[in-house]
Amino acid sequence: LRLVGVESGSPIGVWRAVGRYVVPSLLGNITFGIFGLIDYLWPLWDPLGQRIVDKMMRSVVVSVRS
Repeated sequence: LRLVGVESGSPIGVWRAVGRYVVPSLLGNITFGIFGLIDYLWPLWDPLGQRIVDKMMRSVVVSVRS
Protein backbone atom coordinates (compact mmCIF):
# COMPACT_ATOMS: atom_id res chain seq x y z
CA LEU A 1 0.00 0.00 0.00
CA ARG A 2 1.13 3.54 -0.71
CA LEU A 3 -0.26 6.94 0.33
CA VAL A 4 -0.23 9.37 -2.61
CA GLY A 5 -1.74 12.71 -3.58
CA VAL A 6 -4.96 12.56 -5.59
CA GLU A 7 -3.79 15.11 -8.17
CA SER A 8 -0.19 14.04 -8.69
CA GLY A 9 -0.03 10.36 -7.75
CA SER A 10 3.25 11.02 -5.91
CA PRO A 11 3.87 10.65 -2.15
CA ILE A 12 2.08 13.36 -0.15
CA GLY A 13 5.03 14.63 1.86
CA VAL A 14 5.76 14.99 5.52
CA TRP A 15 3.43 17.87 6.47
CA ARG A 16 0.32 16.42 4.84
CA ALA A 17 1.14 13.02 6.38
CA VAL A 18 1.46 14.61 9.83
CA GLY A 19 -1.80 16.48 9.24
CA ARG A 20 -3.45 13.22 8.21
CA TYR A 21 -2.49 11.84 11.62
CA VAL A 22 -3.15 14.92 13.80
CA VAL A 23 -6.42 16.24 12.34
CA PRO A 24 -8.52 13.11 13.02
CA SER A 25 -7.09 12.91 16.55
CA LEU A 26 -8.06 16.49 17.31
CA LEU A 27 -11.50 16.23 15.72
CA GLY A 28 -12.09 12.91 17.46
CA ASN A 29 -11.31 14.46 20.84
CA ILE A 30 -13.55 17.46 20.17
CA THR A 31 -16.49 15.28 19.07
CA PHE A 32 -15.99 12.61 21.77
CA GLY A 33 -15.00 9.98 19.20
CA ILE A 34 -17.92 10.44 16.82
CA PHE A 35 -15.70 11.86 14.06
CA GLY A 36 -13.37 8.87 14.35
CA LEU A 37 -16.22 6.42 13.95
CA ILE A 38 -17.64 8.22 10.91
CA ASP A 39 -14.15 8.65 9.44
CA TYR A 40 -13.42 4.91 9.65
CA LEU A 41 -16.80 3.93 8.19
CA TRP A 42 -16.75 6.52 5.37
CA PRO A 43 -14.79 4.35 2.86
CA LEU A 44 -17.65 1.83 2.84
CA TRP A 45 -19.76 4.14 0.65
CA ASP A 46 -17.17 6.48 -0.85
CA PRO A 47 -16.52 5.83 -4.59
CA LEU A 48 -12.73 6.16 -4.16
CA GLY A 49 -12.65 4.36 -0.80
CA GLN A 50 -11.25 7.46 0.92
CA ARG A 51 -11.66 8.42 4.55
CA ILE A 52 -12.86 11.95 5.34
CA VAL A 53 -9.35 12.90 6.41
CA ASP A 54 -8.04 11.66 3.04
CA LYS A 55 -10.44 14.05 1.34
CA MET A 56 -9.25 16.88 3.61
CA MET A 57 -5.58 16.15 2.85
CA ARG A 58 -6.23 15.36 -0.85
CA SER A 59 -4.68 11.91 -0.50
CA VAL A 60 -5.59 8.36 -1.42
CA VAL A 61 -4.20 4.95 -0.45
CA VAL A 62 -3.34 2.81 -3.47
CA SER A 63 -2.23 -0.79 -3.81
CA VAL A 64 1.22 -1.29 -5.32
CA ARG A 65 2.23 -4.59 -6.84
CA SER A 66 5.84 -5.64 -6.53
